[in-house]
Amino acid sequence: QEKDYPMGAHGFARDMEFEPLLCDMDECWYRLKDTPETFYKYPFHFELEVGHRLEGRTIQVMWRVNNTGSEDLLFMAGGHPAFQVPEGRTIYDYTFEFNKTGTRAGTCQDGLHYQAPNADGFEQEELGGTLALTDGRVPLTKGFFDRALTYIFDQAAVGSVSLLLDGKPYVTVRCDDFPYLGVWSVEATHPFVCLEPWYGRCDAEGYTGELKDREGVVTLPAWESWEKSYSITIGE
Repeated sequence: QEKDYPMGAHGFARDMEFEPLLCDMDECWYRLKDTPETFYKYPFHFELEVGHRLEGRTIQVMWRVNNTGSEDLLFMAGGHPAFQVPEGRTIYDYTFEFNKTGTRAGTCQDGLHYQAPNADGFEQEELGGTLALTDGRVPLTKGFFDRALTYIFDQAAVGSVSLLLDGKPYVTVRCDDFPYLGVWSVEATHPFVCLEPWYGRCDAEGYTGELKDREGVVTLPAWESWEKSYSITIGE
């Protein structure tokens, strides 16, 4: 609405203290509400609830956004899970396996279209491309992240992604129906790989329109709620 609001990288929620709602042996929930501090950065009334549920070898990560205001709530949300390699291994021992929405049998076969950001963090069309796959798999070889600082797979093309070690799933992130999946690492310094389900993405280079018209922004009507979840499974 013709106003500028200051906000740091990845928004503000990650830098704030959440109120505990429920904590038991297998499940925890936390809540963040808008404050005068958040309203200065983000002019919306909201409640954000984040839950974690342990089910065997799987952690379910749950999000609930409540619009507590009288106008549309515009937001994006993204996970930031990173997976360190086991002792004695490097990231180059990993192989990616990409699967379509649904079961592991629905493997992405030949290739996946991706978007990519430039060094300033803006999505740049000419940096995108197609990641070639063989039966849904591609090894993480040296220089893999030279072609893209972050691989952003869009259009809900990926239902789950696994990091394989010796041909077997070491960890699997299932993100059915998430419109975006970000995959990244910094090869020279990071002994881990990030597999990040997103509802939203970085801005396109040169975009000057309204927030409500940006690709990836979720619009939640007044007094309504929005719920999504993804899961992380260790092993097969």
